[in-house]
Amino acid sequence: MHTWFHKARLLACAVAGFLAAASASGLEWKQQHIRIKAAPADESATAVFAFTNNGDQPVTIKHIRSSCGCTVPTLERDTYAPGESGEIRAVFTFGGRTGRQTKTIYVETDEDRDAPYRLTLEVEIPLLFSVDRYFVIWRQGEQPTEKTITLTAHDPETATIAGVESTDDRVSVRLEPAGAAGTFTLHITPKDTRRSLQAPIVVRTNFPETHPRVITVYALIR
Repeated sequence: MHTWFHKARLLACAVAGFLAAASASGLEWKQQHIRIKAAPADESATAVFAFTNNGDQPVTIKHIRSSCGCTVPTLERDTYAPGESGEIRAVFTFGGRTGRQTKTIYVETDEDRDAPYRLTLEVEIPLLFSVDRYFVIWRQGEQPTEKTITLTAHDPETATIAGVESTDDRVSVRLEPAGAAGTFTLHITPKDTRRSLQAPIVVRTNFPETHPRVITVYALIR
């Protein structure tokens, strides 16, 4: 009898503890991992992480930080009463990034938690151009022979190479179409190799129309 009563008390305490924890639970997120597939013309992606305060006390969001300066999270206000909802809006600016990109946002609140909430934004950015190498190198005193870089537009009907420019007059450049559609050969020749050099070469594309992407490769003399 005593054993049964003791077990009943333990069960009652466990249930009460569970209910108390449930009632005290704070922010609940609609989703903490968002996947976005970007269109070729996109320059950024925006994710909205919605939440509700399902606890019985107000919750204050004290700090939000991102794993990358390219991703900026914003919040309408800091404190949410029980039952109130809000959202964190995160804008990821692509820059020159391509392929699958994962960015993390950490949300610190005044709740009794061991770690901040972790929100994840995963974006697939289409690769418009590929480059077989980003550097061509000559040794000092080497013959200043021509070297080449191959650039390929993955969808030539959407995007192509519009032009090329050397930022250093000691390096001459010439662009010409290669055999396959959308493929170009960039010819690079230094005037001489007597001195060390690091010359950026700017390859301009025609896409997207508003802010065409730029590819930078380098001519080096070491």
